Amino acid sequence: MLETVQKAQLTPEKLSLYITSMREAVERELINEPEFIYIFIFKVENRKQILLKARLQNYLLLEAFLTSPQRAEEQLKAMVGNLGKGGN
Repeated sequence: MLETVQKAQLTPEKLSLYITSMREAVERELINEPEFIYIFIFKVENRKQILLKARLQNYLLLEAFLTSPQRAEEQLKAMVGNLGKGGN
């Protein structure tokens, strides 16, 4: 069992995939959740939807945090590649 845990090391790629899957799950749940709940004749905001929106925002921020360094690296590599082509 210890060997299995050691093999399942958390990498930035695995973390990014996990956060993406969690974001998608929250999006699906949010779509199916009504905005308001009706209690007798009263229309009340659905607190679950509010919490789902907060969770979704957190996942979006985490995704942006994880992908920003990746995007910066990709852009730098593209820039260096373009500089090499222009010098020839």
